[in-house]
Amino acid sequence: MKSSSHKRPAKILGVLGGMGPAAAAEFLRLLALRAP
Repeated sequence: MKSSSHKRPAKILGVLGGMGPAAAAEFLRLLALRAP
């Protein structure tokens, strides 16, 4: 999977893909807490 074809979406997917499922879930949980 090449993540250099797109800029922002690929970077986000690359970060989530590099983490384990639990880490990704925690990241999304923190993101949801910061959302208004």
